This record gives sequence, C-alpha cells and structure tokens, in this order.
Amino acid sequence: MRRFSAVSIVVAGVLVLGLASVAMGMREQPRPIEPPDYAIGRLSVTSPFVILQQGDTTWVQVYTDTSYCPGDPLGGHGGEAEGGPDGSETWCFEGFDSCGSYNLCFDHEDVRAFPSQTNINYWHMSDYVGSKTPPLYIGSYCLWCGSDSIWTDGNPVECGTWVPGKYPGYGNQWNCIVQLSLSTGFSTVTGCTLYFDPRYDTECKYDYFYVDFWTGDEWWTLALFNASSNNPGPECGAPGDGNPDFWGNTDVGQPNSADWQQRSDPNEPAFMMAIPGSLLVNVQNAPKFRWRFTSDGAWSDADGRGNTDGAAYIDNVWVVGSPGSRYEEDFEHGSWDTLVARGWTLENPAGVAQAWHLVHDFDPPYEGGDGGDRTTCLLDSSVVWQGRPLGGYPGDAAWRNGWFYRLKTPPLPLDNTGCVVQYDQYICALDYTCDYTDTKVRFYDSNYGRWCPWINIDGFIIYGGCFFWNFDREEDVTPFYGPSADSMQFAWDLMDVSSPTDFCRGKHKKTDHMVDNVSIGFFNGDATIFSARVIDIFQDTFYDSLPLYNSFFDAYDPDTLSYYAGPPYTNELPYGQQLYVTATDKDNVSDIRLYGSVDEGATWHYVTMDKRFDYDPNHPELGGEYTATFDATDFGLPGGRWQKGTEIWYYVWCQDGLGNEDYFPGRANPSDPDHTGTREDYFTVSIMPLLAESVDVPKILLVDGYGRRNYDYAPCMAAQHHAA
Repeated sequence: MRRFSAVSIVVAGVLVLGLASVAMGMREQPRPIEPPDYAIGRLSVTSPFVILQQGDTTWVQVYTDTSYCPGDPLGGHGGEAEGGPDGSETWCFEGFDSCGSYNLCFDHEDVRAFPSQTNINYWHMSDYVGSKTPPLYIGSYCLWCGSDSIWTDGNPVECGTWVPGKYPGYGNQWNCIVQLSLSTGFSTVTGCTLYFDPRYDTECKYDYFYVDFWTGDEWWTLALFNASSNNPGPECGAPGDGNPDFWGNTDVGQPNSADWQQRSDPNEPAFMMAIPGSLLVNVQNAPKFRWRFTSDGAWSDADGRGNTDGAAYIDNVWVVGSPGSRYEEDFEHGSWDTLVARGWTLENPAGVAQAWHLVHDFDPPYEGGDGGDRTTCLLDSSVVWQGRPLGGYPGDAAWRNGWFYRLKTPPLPLDNTGCVVQYDQYICALDYTCDYTDTKVRFYDSNYGRWCPWINIDGFIIYGGCFFWNFDREEDVTPFYGPSADSMQFAWDLMDVSSPTDFCRGKHKKTDHMVDNVSIGFFNGDATIFSARVIDIFQDTFYDSLPLYNSFFDAYDPDTLSYYAGPPYTNELPYGQQLYVTATDKDNVSDIRLYGSVDEGATWHYVTMDKRFDYDPNHPELGGEYTATFDATDFGLPGGRWQKGTEIWYYVWCQDGLGNEDYFPGRANPSDPDHTGTREDYFTVSIMPLLAESVDVPKILLVDGYGRRNYDYAPCMAAQHHAA
C-alpha cells in the first residue's frame, strides 16, 4: 500500500516539494517550471500538483492592486475567497503583524507538552484486558492506555473520527504518562527492583512504550517496548537490523492483538529490572516510576490503518526496595480514586520549547519580485513565521531530540460548504535528518462541544537541501467538513520523527520551516473534487508498444520495457505507475472513468478506473484514490502499437451517487462555459518524437532526465534552431 497520507495532497501553482513523511511514505521532488500557454483552468498542468474543480470554485481570489493586506504597509496583494470571508482572514506579517485587522492572532505551542491531540491522557483503570484470554494472574482489572470511544469515566468519544470496528485501540500523536510516586517511607538505600506484567501492541519503529524511573535529577529509561508483546522475532520482520524491543519482539504476524508477555517465572511478573542504589542517591526515599506511550501522526486504530487492542496495559506492579520496603498493586479494586490514594497520577509531558517565532529578513531573497499575478501578499517575505529555534539545535540542549512545534491560525467560523487555505511556505532539511513538516486542520464539533483531533493534510521530508519558496500553495479541506462542525483552524508543524535507535537521531543540521502570507477562503464545496500530482499523470514516451505511464515508471530499464510491452499487453502496469487521481464527492462516487482520444476529440474511448484506496477510512463512500492506463489496443490502433508523433488527449469523468457528472480537468465538461473542444480543454501526452513543422534543420533529440526522469521536451520545442 502507498504509505501516503489519508488524503491526497491538493496544491495549486508552481511548487517545490520533497519526499513525504517517514511515517506516511515517499513523494518525489518535482521540478519547478513555468506554466505553459495552454495551462488548464488557469492552473498549470505541468506544475508539481494540479487541482481543478467545477467552476474553479476553490481558487482563492485576490485584492485589487491598489489595496493591501492587513499589516502590509507597502501595499501588494492579499487573498480572500469570492463570496467568503473578508480581509480579516488574510495575514501578511510585515511589521510583525500576526493578527490582521480584527485582532485574530496566530498562536504556537509545543505539541509534546500535551498528552494527545485532544489533550486527553488515555491511561485509565479498565476491566478490558484484551481480546485474547489473559492468564489468571491478570484478574479482572488492569491499567490501560487505550480507547474504546465509549468511556464512562469522564473521557469523551473521539469526536466522530475513530473508525468504527477498529476500536479498542490507540490514536495518533499520543504522549500519555501514568506515574507512581511512592511514599516518603519507602527506602531505596540499597536499590530497588521494579516488576510488572505488560501487554502492548504498537507500530514497529514508529510508536513506543517506555518505563522510566526518577534519579532525582532526570528521568531514566529502564526499558523500551516497540512491537507486539509475547511475539518474538526480528525487528519488523527484517533480520539483521537490530531490535529495540526489550524482549526482542516483533509486530509481524499479529494482525489483531497481542498476548500478555509470558512470565519466565510463573510466580513473578514478566518484567523485572533491578536499579542499584548508586542511581538513587538523590531519592533514597519516595522513588518514582512512570509508564509512557508515544505515537506518531499516522497509522493507528483511530485513522483505520491499525488494528490493536490499545497501546499498552500494565498489571501486578511490584516495587521491592530496601528490606522492609515493598509495594504491590494489582488494580483489582477497580477504582481510580483508590489508585490516586495509593500514589498514582496522570502527568502531562514536560514541555520542550515553543520555537515558532516571527523573524525579519533584512535582505529578503525576492525583494521587488511581486507581480500582477500574485495571489498572496508580498513576494519578498521579509517578515515570516519561522519554526527553526533561535540558535538552531544545540547538541547539549535537553530538547535536542523529539521536539514538535506547531503554528496555528486563529479559529474561524465555517462559512459555506467548502474551505481552502492558501499560503507561502519554505521547507529545508538535509539528507537523513528525520525531520518532518506537516500541515493540519481541525474542526470544532458543536455536538460534542470540543475540538476534534487534528487531521493530516500533507507531510514532507526534504532530502538534499533547502529549496525555493512554495508560493501560493493551496490546501482544500472540504471533504473533512462534518455535519456538526461549526469552526475550523489550520496548523503547520515542524518535528523530529527519529526513533531512539535511528542513525539520523539528532542530526537536524539546517532544518527549517517558514510560513507567510496566509489566506483562508470558503466556497461551494458540493461538486466532485479531483486532485493529482503532476508526477502521477501520464508522461510523454518514446516507446510505441507500452501502456501510458506516469513518472514512477523507469523507462530506462530494458527489462521493464520488455515485460510490459505489447501487443498483447499481458502484464499489467503496476497501479502506482499508472494515472493516479483522487476523486471525492459528498454524494458518493458511483462511477469514474478515464476517457482518451487519438484523433483530436473526434472519437473518445474509455476505461473504468480501479479504486485502490479509500480517500478517508472513516468515510469510504466519499471516494478514493483511482488508477487506470491506456494501451494502443484501447483505441484499435494498427498492430496494437502507438504511432510516433501521436498526441493523446485525455480526461477523467466522474458520476456521483445522485447521477451528477463532473470532469477533470474542469474544462473537459461540455457544459462548461470555457469548453472549446480543443486540446486546451484536456490533459495531453505524446508519443515522441513530435517534430515542429516549422523546423527545417537536422533533428537532435534532447531528453530531460531531471528528478523522476520525466521527459520534458517542451522547452526544446520553444527554443529557436532546435528540435526535439
């Protein structure tokens, strides 16, 4: 499965992005090029990402050239959606103004200082001990870090985001701690020994369960658990990579739940660790222990990409200290109040830093470059929000690893049925830093009276350096509107996602994340929404016997060409190398097809697209990620082979559950007022070489092998005295 985020990334304009999150898969670095004259729907089909919708309703409109953004004393451009909010929802930070005209201010926080996305600590007393039959010594109660979405002890349901049928389990971005503080009469002069029975089921290399003790100066990790308990095997099924799990367990072969860790001595809890008195000189009385669970931003029971009984359970906790000092807790009283009286508390994680800050660039790199076609405030970005801490990432800092900084817009009431954010962004990270940037949205649900968890929109890791600003980047969050949502808020993250044993841990180098010129707009979001990356649409090809493919297909490999060539086309091109499109609709997606023509629109043929993944596991009816390809036999071409110089026009047609039709790109719709029936209405792909008729010189074929080896010969065609 493509480990992409649950939503397809939706962006407009010429962007520069890198590889996606470690936790969510890899995206390739596109090449920035100028939009061609035939750009569809006023958006470039050759930019790294394309978004079109019926009537171009998602495009964020601009102020006139004579007006200016709030906080922009120089004048320029700003963004607001037509028919949506006023200028108070456009933020330009010149003059360090982050509030706009109506004092709607940005805020920032250290996410690691909260136990979860919803500020709930999920450790609690429970009579749920897992779906597998536990040993008799577990009894009827235990301490559990997990959720079943129907708690009755004061913890609310997951605001409608927990995937039905997947709970009990755990969610994304948890950082939950339960702590045991023993009484001052408990002696550890000669050291102490901690025992307990654990049960855990975590995503290997991404989510972790720890047990720590307090030395008097700092928390010291006794053990790390990272797999499925009582399931021995190599790390993530990869022999030779080393295994961080305390018992050498793996998460392979445990699709539903894990067992309690088997005891080596039936009379003692499974975990036992002795702590020498030399490590407890500052706490010879009143020792403290804590159990904590952390999860990353994806692949959990909450988003439907996991299947566990919860993150972690503990039972039968013993602490044996100096002679005469002994503590035992088996939780069988079933009372949280009793547990509190016996020294147990729920703790918030220690804060790291709130690194987002406004910064002034006295020599902005693009000063004076603002043009009439800009849709956000100032191109020079002289005052921006920056996530990189002041002074960088010093090696001796306590927050050297595991930091997680978030910048947030003000909450805004929802207007209309769709919402889009547009902004400028700069992201930078060198090779193998394990640093990650992310864009999120959340909604306030009036039924529950609280904010729902943050939803991932996109996430990126950059390999190889720092890149040009992503201007006018655009994110459409319409599919996430809930029936009882009444407000929304966007956020930008910068985090270290390295695991404790990773080589990249601590190597942050020049990691940076900057945001400027933020606009939020609302629009009619009832139409079908399509999105695709330019690297996922068809690429020009030299070969006349291959199916059409995207830029992930390696056309340089003779074995690959031979395997997929035809006729007959007996071997199916992998779905990830076909046309890859996301289509969503509030009224369901009932049918989706790829149409193509080799005779300039005189005749159209279609193939039905295959659904590969749900767009949102919570709502599979909304649509999903679809793929399809053409080969020459689909058009009845002679010999089942493409003809050199052929240009194929193509578009995607979708029908929703009410019978409404929509098209991608939008101008392919015959009822669209901009429809002309010419090539400008469609996506196109060519069987090269395609010679310019006016060129009457010896022909030289020039191939652009940049990035994903896309064949981009349009610049060659435009150049004088050259041909492709």
